[in-house]
Amino acid sequence: MKLEKSPTLKDSLSPRSTPTLGELLSRYRWVLLVILGAILLLDAIALAFIMLNATGSPAVGGLEGCVQTAGGAPVGAATLTVAGSSRQTYDDGCFFFATLPAGHSELLIEAEGGTWQQSVSITAGQAKSLGTITFNPSGE
Repeated sequence: MKLEKSPTLKDSLSPRSTPTLGELLSRYRWVLLVILGAILLLDAIALAFIMLNATGSPAVGGLEGCVQTAGGAPVGAATLTVAGSSRQTYDDGCFFFATLPAGHSELLIEAEGGTWQQSVSITAGQAKSLGTITFNPSGE
């Protein structure tokens, strides 16, 4: 009877042959393709985001309020000009500019009796309310 050698721990820990680069590429091709695809997708998203911000619409905000006399009467049909845009107040003296460039501008109000000017700050993405403006062109 011949005794066979049983495997030892040392035999099971013997070094295996190291795979070549070609074998690794062949074995993990799909993993590499998924990683490459993910990188390309993220690059495309980043590029689209950069292009949107670079060529998107300029930063704009809105401006609203009402114009009244010192006695509290609405100033209808007054002409308001700010950042190159003009509007007339409605009969109730109120106005609204939907798209003005963000930043600091001068609001000019022209109505019967004179003109009046106020500095305003337009915030991008917001409609700023000036509340009630008392039109007093004589400075009283």
